[in-house]
Amino acid sequence: MFRGSVLQILDNSGGLTASIIRVLNSKYEHPRVGSTVVTAVKTALIDKKVKKHDVRKGVIIQTKQKIFRKEHGITLAFNTNGLIIFGRGNNPLASRIKGVVVQELRYQKMVKLLMMAPSVI
Repeated sequence: MFRGSVLQILDNSGGLTASIIRVLNSKYEHPRVGSTVVTAVKTALIDKKVKKHDVRKGVIIQTKQKIFRKEHGITLAFNTNGLIIFGRGNNPLASRIKGVVVQELRYQKMVKLLMMAPSVI
C-alpha cells in the first residue's frame, strides 16, 4: 500500500471506499496494520455519518501484506485492505465493525476496536 491506495471501509459509518492521503506518526510511507492514516472518502452511502469527499482519520485493520508472528511462526494475510474511520480523538465513528481484527492492535493501545470486533485473530 502506498499513498493513493484505495481501501475498503469496514464499519457502519456509511463509507464504502477511501484512499490514503498521508500516514501519520511514521517515518515510513508504507502503512501497516495499526497505522493511523488520513483518508479521503471516495464512495459512501446516502444519509449516513460519512459523506463522499470527507477527509477523515482512520486505522488500518486488514492488509494484503503478510503479517508474521514470531512467537508461533504464523503468517496472516487478508484478501482486501481495510480500515476503520475515527471521529474525534481516538474513538471510532461507527458502532460496529465488519470483518475480523488482528491481535496486533492491542500493542497499538486500540483495545476499543478489539472489543467492537466480531472476532479477533
